[in-house]
Amino acid sequence: MARKIGDSMMFTGGAEPAPKVTVGHYPVAGMHYGDPTLIIDQDGNTILLSPGTMQAILDWYNRD
Repeated sequence: MARKIGDSMMFTGGAEPAPKVTVGHYPVAGMHYGDPTLIIDQDGNTILLSPGTMQAILDWYNRD
């Protein structure tokens, strides 16, 4: 089940500052405008990642 727009979660317990992840819409006009996006706020910095990019990162990390 995918999360809905506006759902948010704070992830704690790691060595890094706790990131907050919110599901939003890609806010920049262009090819992906309005697509679901993971908005990751951590230690005053924000990045946007599509769910597909996040999965690709995890696949790369877990690859032998």
